[in-house]
Amino acid sequence: MKKFLLIAAMAALALGASADGYKFEKVWSNTDVASLWLTGVRQGFGMGGKYYINDTQFNGEGTPTIYIYGENGLEGTMPGSANEAFTRDEAGNLVYMNNVAFAAHTNDEPWPLGASIVVVNPTTNESKEYVIPEDALPSGRMDCLGFPKGDLMEDGQIFFVGGKNTTMFCVMTITGGELDKDECYKVNNDLVNATTSSVINYYTDVNGEEALLYVTRNAQIVKIPYDDMTAGAIIQLPGRAPSNGAYSFVWDGKEFFVYPYKAATDANYLDAFAIAEAGAAEPLVLVPSTVTAPANGYQSNWVDAEVDDFGVTIYHYYPGGYIEVYRLTKVYTVASNILNNWAISEENNMELGEDGIYYLAKDSVEFTGSMVIEYKVTSNGTWWPTDYNAEYYIGEAGLYNLVFTFDPGADIVGIQVTKLEEPQPEMIYTVVGPAHVFGTEWDPTDVNNDMVKGEDGIYTWTKEGVQLDDFFGFKVVGNHSWDYEWPIGYENNWNAYLPDGAGVYNIVITYDPAQPDEKITCTLTKQTFLRGDVDNSGDVKIGDVTALINYLLNGDATGINLQSADCDMSGDVKIGDVTALINYLLSGVWAE
Repeated sequence: MKKFLLIAAMAALALGASADGYKFEKVWSNTDVASLWLTGVRQGFGMGGKYYINDTQFNGEGTPTIYIYGENGLEGTMPGSANEAFTRDEAGNLVYMNNVAFAAHTNDEPWPLGASIVVVNPTTNESKEYVIPEDALPSGRMDCLGFPKGDLMEDGQIFFVGGKNTTMFCVMTITGGELDKDECYKVNNDLVNATTSSVINYYTDVNGEEALLYVTRNAQIVKIPYDDMTAGAIIQLPGRAPSNGAYSFVWDGKEFFVYPYKAATDANYLDAFAIAEAGAAEPLVLVPSTVTAPANGYQSNWVDAEVDDFGVTIYHYYPGGYIEVYRLTKVYTVASNILNNWAISEENNMELGEDGIYYLAKDSVEFTGSMVIEYKVTSNGTWWPTDYNAEYYIGEAGLYNLVFTFDPGADIVGIQVTKLEEPQPEMIYTVVGPAHVFGTEWDPTDVNNDMVKGEDGIYTWTKEGVQLDDFFGFKVVGNHSWDYEWPIGYENNWNAYLPDGAGVYNIVITYDPAQPDEKITCTLTKQTFLRGDVDNSGDVKIGDVTALINYLLNGDATGINLQSADCDMSGDVKIGDVTALINYLLSGVWAE
């Protein structure tokens, strides 16, 4: 049985009414950060299962330090910055401000010349420093940084605001590992109303369009199109709190936002957060406040996310309180005629395996003989298979272990069945279809079309030298009966199309009973010889009759094409082939 990939969840969270098919769990938390000197640790972010916090050490008790926290607590440190603004780029580089003393200038004062952005690779410790050009130098105090575009070691952009009650933000561009001064500039956008802690995050939306997300604590979130930074639209999110922090991500075909949340009875600047789509009436996920009074005076409640092949990791940092890491994943559930008569139940939720396949194991299930397991997989109102039920035939009564499987990447369901006492009697699988291919017309009782089981459990049927003029349909049936057929349904056939036009083909059909509705294949290989061209002259004429008779009389195959000489397609060369060849020369049509 496959090994399951289990998440050590500390707690399960309630989801909104629209969250069927999703699971949200806490993975780990850490309260060590509550003891850090609060003024110096106002911003952080999650990455690769870790959480990074820059401590400015503004209390004078040490040098600026970046703390790296994991599930087991503090896992490492790096040199940090005396400015609290701290973020990461899309390549995973750490990014912070330099040469701008935190809180040392007022909201109206310009930044000093020499203010810079520092980029550090956390693996190699390689760093680069880019002095902000005067054309992109903001004025006024700026406490936080948003998430940049690209790799600031090579090619990327960072967006930042400064001052208070300003509609301006700044763009700084890195090209080829160097500051691109021609692409560093200021933008005016009337929807922006910056404070000292406002940030701008770059992201790609659900339509694949580049965008910027302007986030501030005292006004609405604004989505700004990357190709027109003077425009934008307000993002409405249910219960959005007046706190720092909001992040957008695309997953499961939707554009989500994770953001600080404020219940009607809550004070400002608490620690609740939510996940929702823009314009939703209620959040998909809501994590309520755990504090009743703000733990910090800086309106900070940072949330961000990382999307991977199997779900979303949510990072939550409440300065003065804790770090939390959560997982948002899809829930796939098996429904079956043998599982409480098709009831959709949590007890039939599947687990994600290390191979990316979802599994549900049911052990020691008792069956009577000659019955069919019917099953589907469902998530959030979607069903696999779509239009029919997958099936598995149980031939003999007894106890069985079952493992249902689902591959969401290929939309394939399957089942693994093991009889506990002794091997289960195997079903006979037969291919049926039109007579010109299979010899009999859609006849499930024709033993000549029984498939042969290979060592890998795959069944195969082979026939060579079949004249095909167009595509043909076929099915696989079980135990020579229409009671078991794949694909299911009177009008549902598996169609085989000619890859190289009309001609003589070799046919190989395969079938996998473990995935009965998905794993039927038909391989058609066109024969290259010309039927009746016995002497290899390139066409069929009376000389081929003479060559064929001489071969039958003396057995000398010199110059003879024995494949072409099998004119009646019987599988060997004999006198009947002479008759078939003469009839063809007289009529121009091969007799079937």
